[in-house]
Amino acid sequence: MLAALIFLATYFLKVPTGLGYANLGDAVILRAAAVLGPWAVAPAAIGSALADLVAGYAQYAPGTAVIKGLLALAAALVLVKVGKRLWLAAALLLAVECVVMAGGYFVYECLIYAPVTALAAVPMNIVQAVVGTAAGTALVWQLRRIGRR
Repeated sequence: MLAALIFLATYFLKVPTGLGYANLGDAVILRAAAVLGPWAVAPAAIGSALADLVAGYAQYAPGTAVIKGLLALAAALVLVKVGKRLWLAAALLLAVECVVMAGGYFVYECLIYAPVTALAAVPMNIVQAVVGTAAGTALVWQLRRIGRR
């Protein structure tokens, strides 16, 4: 079910930015990490990679599966460590998103394209990280408010 929600949020829920658009898939990944802990790796990898395949970006699907799986794992570990201090979670999750997601795509794009092409995508990936963290932190806060995690 969470893989389907991550797919839908990635494929359909887009937020316009100055550099294009960002999707809300990362927000659902962060919520999945809050609910499932490290088990969120599987739905994050499957839902995100499926969105790449359906959108016509099959060359990104393998990298996306690994990167988004790592994002879910790192987010789950952060959320366990910080407990109820959501302001700290938000700051750490933003750092995790930037390092894992933006850094991961930089490395992956260096492998499939050229380093200069990968470098050009970094600003948009950082915007994606900020949007995903902001929306994801709101979803995690909502979960904690109703006492689910």
